[in-house]
Parts: sequence; C-alpha cells; structure tokens
Amino acid sequence: MELFRMIPYEFQKIISYKWYFLNPPKRAVKHLSTDVDPHLWLIQQAQQKVEECIINGPNIKVRHLLPYETDISISELLQKIKAFAKAGYFKEIERLLWNETSIHREDVGQMVLEMVLPWDSGYKQKDVSGRRLEFLQHLFEMMGPKLNVNACDTFNRTLLMFSLNDQNVEVIKFLLKNGANIDSKTNIGITPLMWAVKRKAYSCVDLLIKSGADLDSQDTSGRTALMWSLKALNDKNRIKTFFENNAAIDKVDNDNKTMLMYVAETPYSEFINIIVSKDVDVNATDKEGNTALMYAGRAKQVACFRELLKNGADKKMKNKKNESALTIIEKSDDKQMESFLDAGSVVNKKRAEVFLDTARIENKEPKRVITDQAAEEKQQNIEENDGLDPQEREELWKHDFFKALSGGETDILEKLTRTKPSNVKFNETELCGENILIKVMSKNDWNMAEFLLDNGYDVNARGSGSPLQWAIDEKNDKFFDLLIKYKADVNLTKSQSHMTPLWKALIAGHNKQVQVLLENGANPNIKDERGYTMLSHAVIRNNTYAMKLILEKMELDIDITDEEGKSALHHAVLNDESEKGVNETLKETCTTVLLTNHSDPNIEDAFGCTPLIYAAMNNNTAAIKQLIHHKADINFQDEVGKNPLHYAANNDDDDSVKLLLKQMPDININVMDNENMTPLHCAASSGSRECLRLLLKHKPEVDIRDKSGKTGLHHAALVGSMDCLKILLDNQADVNIKDVDGRTALHHSAVVGSTECLEILLDHNADDDIKDYDGCTAIDCATNSYSRLCLHEWNKKKKFFTQLKVVMESLVFGMKVLDMMLIHIPKEIN
Repeated sequence: MELFRMIPYEFQKIISYKWYFLNPPKRAVKHLSTDVDPHLWLIQQAQQKVEECIINGPNIKVRHLLPYETDISISELLQKIKAFAKAGYFKEIERLLWNETSIHREDVGQMVLEMVLPWDSGYKQKDVSGRRLEFLQHLFEMMGPKLNVNACDTFNRTLLMFSLNDQNVEVIKFLLKNGANIDSKTNIGITPLMWAVKRKAYSCVDLLIKSGADLDSQDTSGRTALMWSLKALNDKNRIKTFFENNAAIDKVDNDNKTMLMYVAETPYSEFINIIVSKDVDVNATDKEGNTALMYAGRAKQVACFRELLKNGADKKMKNKKNESALTIIEKSDDKQMESFLDAGSVVNKKRAEVFLDTARIENKEPKRVITDQAAEEKQQNIEENDGLDPQEREELWKHDFFKALSGGETDILEKLTRTKPSNVKFNETELCGENILIKVMSKNDWNMAEFLLDNGYDVNARGSGSPLQWAIDEKNDKFFDLLIKYKADVNLTKSQSHMTPLWKALIAGHNKQVQVLLENGANPNIKDERGYTMLSHAVIRNNTYAMKLILEKMELDIDITDEEGKSALHHAVLNDESEKGVNETLKETCTTVLLTNHSDPNIEDAFGCTPLIYAAMNNNTAAIKQLIHHKADINFQDEVGKNPLHYAANNDDDDSVKLLLKQMPDININVMDNENMTPLHCAASSGSRECLRLLLKHKPEVDIRDKSGKTGLHHAALVGSMDCLKILLDNQADVNIKDVDGRTALHHSAVVGSTECLEILLDHNADDDIKDYDGCTAIDCATNSYSRLCLHEWNKKKKFFTQLKVVMESLVFGMKVLDMMLIHIPKEIN
C-alpha cells in the first residue's frame, strides 16, 4: 500500500479509471485474483501506460506527468491550493495533496481537511455526502491528532454543520468521535443543534441532544434551539424531547419574547401548562407590549388561547399600539376566536349566548345580522350600560361598532355614532389600530365607505397609510374617484418618506390617476429622500406620457439633479428600454422628450459622467445618435479619463464605435485614460475583434503602451483572444515588445494557458528565449502557473522529447522506467 501511495496521482487515475478523491488503495486492485501480486500488477500497468505515451509521441499530455516542487513552502502550497480552488481545478488539488513529499509535512494535513469546504463551494455548496466518510477516515488514519476537525469557513461554519445539511448520521458520529465541537457557533451564533432544527433534520437533532449538545445556547438574536424548533413548527415529538431534557424555559430573545409566546403561536397547547407550572409570568410582555395571549390571538391558535385564559392571562392588557387581545381578534375576522372570546366575557355573556346558540342551530358560520331581536338586544346594551366602568364601556362600544361595520349594519352604525363614548376618537387609529375607511374599502363595501364619509369620517385619516394611497396601491379607480370627490389631500405624504399619492401613482404606472392628481393640485416639484423629482421617477419607468404631464406643471429646472448629481437625462439614457431594442415600436423615448425640451446633453453627474458616457456604457446606440445630434461632447472624459469611445470599445459595441468614428477627425483615436489606455487597448482587452478592425481602419498607434507598458497585443494575450492577436499581428504589431515587467505577449499567453494564442505567436516568430526581469522565460511562466497545455504545445512544436526526458527523470518509480523511455528517444537528442 505504501508503494501505491508513492505513485503520482495521474498514474493512479490511469490504473483505476473511476476513482473518487482519496479512496482506499485496495479498491484499485480488489478485482485481482489472490495469486496475483497487486504491487507488481500496479507497476506493470504503469509501465504499460508510460510506454504507450512515449510511442504516441506528441499526443502525450505532459501536464499529467509534470511533478510539483519538492521544496515548496507551506505558504506557497496553501496559496496554490486556494488558487486551484478558486479556478475550479480540483483534480490538480488532488494531485498536489497526494504528493508523497507534501502530504506528511507539518500542517499539510490540516490544509487537506479544510479543503473540504472550498471543494463543496466549488460545486455550489454541495453537501458533505456519505462518500466523504471514507475520505475522512483515511485522512485521520494518516494524520491523526495533527488535524483540527473544527476548521471553519469565513462564516464560522464547521465541517459538522456542513454534514448536517446531508443528514448523514454516520458522518456526524465520526466527526463527533474525532473531537468536533458540538456547540460551535457561526458568525450569527447558530450552533449545530440550531442548524439541524432549522432544517428539520429530526434524526440529527436526536443524535446531537443524546451527545450532550447545549440546549440553552442563544444565537445573536437571543433565540435558543427550542425557540427555533417552535418557530419552525417542528415535529411535536422533537419539541417534547427538549422539554424532557430540561431545556431552559425562562430564556427570552432580544425582543423580550418569552418561551410562552413562542408556544402560543403553535397548535401545541399541552406545552402551555408545562411552562406555566414553572412559575412563569403568563402576562409578561415583549418590547412592544405584546403578551402571550396576543400572540395566540394573532396566530389564531384557539387551543393555546383557551389554556392561557385558564392560567390567568389578562385579555384587557394593551400593547404600545393600544391593542388588546380583543381588538387583535376582531381585526383578524376569525369567527371561531371571536365566538370563544365573547363566550368567555362577563360583559358580553348574554349577547354571546344568543350569538352562539343561533350559530349552533344553523350549523354554519355565525351571521353578523341574526334577528331583529338580536339587533334590539345590541341597542339595549348600548342604552343600558350605565353600570359599566369607562374602560368596559369603551371596549363594549368598539366591539359593537366593529360587529356592525363588518356586517354592513348601517342602522346600528348610525345609532352607535350618536352614542359614541366621549373617550373614543372616531377618526384616529387608536379605535382599531388601523384605518377604518381602508378596512371598509378592502372589503369593497361602497355603501359603508360613503356612509363613513357622509358622517364626518376624515378622508385623510392616518393609519396604515392614507385611504387615497391605499386606492392607488390597490389600483382601485372606483374608490380613488370617491376619495378625490371628498377632497382627499393629493399631497399627503406617508410619514417622513415623502411618498405622495403622485409618487405612488407614478411608481404603479397609473397614468389616469397621475393626470387626475395633477389636475387636482398634486405638486410635481417634490423631491424624495434621494433627491429624485417626479420627472426622474417617470423617466426611470420609461413613462413618456407622465413625463409630458409633469413637464406642463413642473416649475423646477428640467436639469435639476439628485444626490448623485444625475439629471433626468442621465436616467433616460440608462433606462430607455426602447432604445436598446426591447420595444422597437415605441417611437418617442424619454431621451427624445427631454432633448426636445432643451435638456443639457453635457451635464456632469457626481462621477464626472455625461449622458453620452452612460449611453456608451449601456450600449445605447440610439441615445448616442440623438445626443450627438444635440451637440453632446464626444471627446468628454470622465473622472477615470475614459471617453465614450473607450466604453463602446470595451463593451464590444461595434455599432456605437462605428457611429462615434463617423465624427472623425473631431474625435481623438489615440486618447488615453488615467491608466494611459486607448480605445485600442480597451477593444483588445475585451476580445472585441469587430471594434478592433473598425479602430485600425483609422490608423491608431498599434504599439502604444499603457502605464504598465502593455500594448494591445499584451492585452489580447491576457484574455486569450486569438482573433485579436491575429488582427494586431496582421497590422504589424511588435510580437516581442516588453511591458514594465519585461514580459512579452508570449509570457502572458503562457501564464493564462492559451495554447491557441501560443501557436499564433510562435508562428509569428515570437522569441521564447526572452526573459522577463525575474529571469523567467515563457516556458518558466507556464511551469510556475501550472499551464500544462502550454508546455504540451511547446513539445508539439519543437522540444517534445527533451522536455519529456526532464519530466520522466522526476517520476518516482525511478530509472527503470526512464531507461525504457530512452530507447525510444532519437540519438541526436540523447
């Protein structure tokens, strides 16, 4: 087995074609009969493959044979592992880790273990699966106590957490056995137990609890694993396991939400008594003043609501929004909850009995209007409540009001309006915590909405937004017209966000509403918190109709800018979809409308960019044409020194390049940006062959250098563009020109591993003996960057057998194989 480990990885692969990463060596020879020596068989197979490689000559893949440096430092090794992981060359990582001189060095085993994480991320977070168990076992056999099984990624996620994703209990047991920290935490405080709970990995939850995981650890939000289990509505048996193992029930999260509140939101009412029996305050409140009873009411959990009342929960307590459990249930329109609450109320007991008896007789959902007798009882309760204290009278009135409001009982509402307690404010949100008119309109109750407005309800009353804003959000023209008729404030903003009805209508694209709002005095000059005007919002949404309406009413300068210094014209060239071919049938664009209204085509934003610069950035050829027609400066350079031609060439936008070059001689073909890059450099670095051809027709300097000394040929080699290399070389580009590091285009092609570019450069007499200022030739660059295919290309061209001799001298199975190879090498090379 030790002999097998000495064989380079690619020969292991040749011998055993379907190998997985670091599988035990015995699998490669398990098919052999007992009378065959596996060691000799391995050597014979390896020798056979080497002989085939030699006979095949230039077709050999040299990158499979080149050894890694034996004197490589730990830091260099780690750097190469990370580089290969980033590039996705995982087979190269395997080979590197199998090297006999590396695997037993200090700390290398730890690197191997930590490579499990980037290996998974390379496959889009593929989970640690069962086949990794063999890898882990083999690795721990070799390295043992030297390994840190608690290695983590940048988010502090450990191997144990990744294994929980796949719910592989055997891998989890192995990691725990080898010292994995069962209570480790991520950056946000998530433990492995919480990780398993959130993923509903029930078998893993049981295993972790049995293995002694801390049940009471809290994450950065203050939640424990039990809280997460209740929040995720996990299996009741799992939740029961937490209670049986004495999980702390007195913990609160960062919002002061208690365990009782978490339970109240679930259907598991049996846990209420368990918690209350531990002397927990059943009326404790969170930061917003909500009690467990309120949580049960919002979640519509009748069973938990009942248990909380039995254990002394106060249904009259109010939160910071002035809501009690009663008003929360009434707002939810849950008939079962309302009936239960009514039946449990002393004040409403008589009415509740009539209400529930009728529902039982009809065997269906309780009706809002039951009988004339029930209506009379309601009126009697209104008139004969002098025995109630003010708070009970207020709650009773609200209860009756919402019953009548929900049932559309206008006659009862009229009487209630006349008998309203003095401490109840009809037009304020404290009545129900939300806007009453919006509640009515959301039920599409036209008559009730008119009744409220006719009886003095404030059309601009706040709550969850104004009624007019609600009508715009819901695209409800019927109620929108009604509110305009009752003089709704068309400039009313929502809190401090400056979100006026006109802004909302623009965002929603309701042009009819935009027109009505402007006709009724909506202010088009208001800016939002980012400095956007209504005109800017219309432009961003390509709404030319709204733009014209706003321009008629707008008093501000058409070129007023936002906080980034952008005018409406900047936004137009960035957002005109029609100009980029999305909607060719739309003749008039936002850019057209603005330029027709004399918007400045040369205005700069905070980044020193004009509309023409942005049009070139966005491949917006139609906008470029219009801007040039309106005298936009085609040579303007932004804060990084680039002009429109730079951006068009960089974006491979040959139509825009052609359009800009038509302005010759007004445009400077050799203009440089802050890095001394010309449009030619940009076209070459983006691999844009058509743009390069167009530029070369106007005779630019082919060998002009940027600040790093690179020409267009260097940039084309760096991106591996053989088409751009051919075009530049055909236009007499210097093939051996050096950059500031002394590197030629051949060096850069070798570094990036482009065999096609290498072949083109060598065919054009590129000198492969030129050394850079570090003393490296192009071949050295290929070796140092592991560009095996580049070396293969050199071998095909002129140095195959010489290079192969060097390679084979480093093979670990020694001179026997080398002697066999030398038989096949021509004498003139030997």
